[in-house]
Amino acid sequence: MNRIQFLSIAMTLALGMSSTATQSNAQEFTVTGVSGNQIVLDRLWKQGCVPGTGGNDWTKSERTLTGLVLTTTLTDFQNGASAPDCENGRVGYAQYSQTLTADGVMVDINWVDFDGNPTSAPEGLENVTQANGATGLVSIAKVIPETQARVDQLNQFQFCGYSNWEVGTSQPSEGLVQCFSGGINPGKGTIVVDDRTTPWKVYDGISVDPSAYPTSMPAYGSHSGPFATN
Repeated sequence: MNRIQFLSIAMTLALGMSSTATQSNAQEFTVTGVSGNQIVLDRLWKQGCVPGTGGNDWTKSERTLTGLVLTTTLTDFQNGASAPDCENGRVGYAQYSQTLTADGVMVDINWVDFDGNPTSAPEGLENVTQANGATGLVSIAKVIPETQARVDQLNQFQFCGYSNWEVGTSQPSEGLVQCFSGGINPGKGTIVVDDRTTPWKVYDGISVDPSAYPTSMPAYGSHSGPFATN
């Protein structure tokens, strides 16, 4: 959980249907899809079960974008499973919200693997060399450990600088916002939306430089959607 991949930028409209933006709306997050269409992104997006960090075996990510506010929930599992298992051994979750701005620029990108090394683009995206530039301002964050074992890990790691974690309790939001953002808030990101078939897939990258968009685009960990929100 130390390396939470946040500030990722979510997605789109009616369930199972692609749509183009017919007019600009200040309360809609609109970007250019791989199809070349202007698309409005909203609703629920799911990443599925991926390898975890910070002592977690597996992590499940879900994002909900309402207007310009993106809320990401990362649920962590510790079960020793060698294959993806986001059903057993839940130990807690992290959640943060940010306000997004579509900056109206396209940024040159290079596809990279989990270690940040150059790699092939995802299948079908071999000709995609640019991504939408966006900015995200993190406003609220919380981390809720749900087992004593997870509390002990967080305290041992002094996660986000705290050593007094308790089951079912987060730390002050302002401190976690600073921790999650690494002091870069707002931060710049890039986003690729493959809107040619449903479900759509979204890939995004985050900059560690507050003055520049990231040029490295992870070729893994895409979120799929949209799905109906509850």
